Amino acid sequence: MRNLKIIPISLCAAGMLALTGCASESGAEPSAGSTSAGDCWVSFEIAPAAAAAGQTSGSRAEESAGSATDKTINECRINDLVALLVDSDDDTVRGIAQGRDVVIASAGQLHKVTINMGNLSMYEKEHKYRLYVFANLPGGYTDLSYAYGRTIEEVGKMVAGSLKALSSRDFEGSDGLPMSTLTDEAGKIQVSLKKETSYTSEKPYLVVQDPDMTQPGTLILTPLCARLDFVENAVNKAYTYPIGHAGEGNAANVVDVKVKLTHAMVRNAGSDVYLMPQGSASQFNLATPSTSVFGNSASFSVKSGAVAYVPEYVPTVSGDRLSYNALTYMQLDGCLVADAQCTGMDASVRKAITEAATKKSASPKLYYFDDGLIQSQLTTIPHPGEANWHELAYDATVGGYKVSYRHGIRHDAGQGKNLEDGKVFPMEYAIVRNYLYQIEVQSIGALPHPNGGETDNVENTSEDISIRIAPPAKWSYHRGGTTVEFNKD
Repeated sequence: MRNLKIIPISLCAAGMLALTGCASESGAEPSAGSTSAGDCWVSFEIAPAAAAAGQTSGSRAEESAGSATDKTINECRINDLVALLVDSDDDTVRGIAQGRDVVIASAGQLHKVTINMGNLSMYEKEHKYRLYVFANLPGGYTDLSYAYGRTIEEVGKMVAGSLKALSSRDFEGSDGLPMSTLTDEAGKIQVSLKKETSYTSEKPYLVVQDPDMTQPGTLILTPLCARLDFVENAVNKAYTYPIGHAGEGNAANVVDVKVKLTHAMVRNAGSDVYLMPQGSASQFNLATPSTSVFGNSASFSVKSGAVAYVPEYVPTVSGDRLSYNALTYMQLDGCLVADAQCTGMDASVRKAITEAATKKSASPKLYYFDDGLIQSQLTTIPHPGEANWHELAYDATVGGYKVSYRHGIRHDAGQGKNLEDGKVFPMEYAIVRNYLYQIEVQSIGALPHPNGGETDNVENTSEDISIRIAPPAKWSYHRGGTTVEFNKD
């Protein structure tokens, strides 16, 4: 059998599977060159579907905060997949197709997925099986060739490893987001083989809808990660924030300096994820593999529309506390700005900041006092060896004097849970698969405060940056475009 290169697939209309690319050969059916007479080939078509309500495959539904919740074509592409055929009676895996056993042929916008599920004699005839698909699993994941004979529950507890946080730029060059079928979605379709019938690569079994359903069945793939979207503040569209103090005899603040955020990084992104969710997000008991190790994303620019993809990770809360070294959080880097509004700025500080772009590493150091309660204005006067004095220097990554802030990513921001109470609830801070987190930086109230390092509690009492992380929304799918249609046999 001649195998075609697997082409990108995307997910559409409420999670329906869709194809977005073309194979290396168009219109070609898998040949029977190496097909065994006893093989069981299963096939389904991916065909154009009518666009919904005037939308096109490229449309995106915009939330009020400015973040698009529909998946893009790139976010839905598939580089490779593994298919499992599961007995509906005992939920045991009875067939596996992967690698050269998965073939996709293309003719224009019509695509046929044909998979070899192994020897036909392994399957009971006129018996219902379910189809589960796992896509874009990276190297280092649990080998699903060992799934045979296991229940789908056991398979779901296997770990997809070697995952990492990706910026939108990193993602463009990746193999796609790792995805899996969920149990309730796999239950909507069926494979029921007929007696005394052969299923070859030329005449495969065509997946049918569940007879209990009136509509064609669809297969949904869910990413094992979440998406973080930066949305611009309605007032501050430039990500530049004033820091000041109350002027003498005047209730209005005097601006001492401004901070322009330039870069972000996801820190402590988990590397291991269960193939299927363990626990319930709504009951705040989702579990994360204990084998997970942390990694950081590459630095990416802070701007409206900036995106990061982060593997699911739910930290364990102990004694109402959660330290930064145990959760996934954002690091936000910026540079100091001196403009005409900074009327409270010392002249030597203004000169240093203004000339930093030219002098670069030759720029003088800046200093400020901060003991966690009181913070001074910036100065160019050194304070060697004095307690609570902090130093800022020119940094080429931000093109000026660098300041860094951090903020935990909160999943459950329900009633009674806030940043000031010092108590952390289970799943208050978490990254949950297939959720979209909208990040809006509302204000920066001070230069970076001193902290206890990675062991500091995420809910400390010295907040120097205000970030709104909107209650996460389900990261949904395109309406319109092409959808999977399971044809009646």
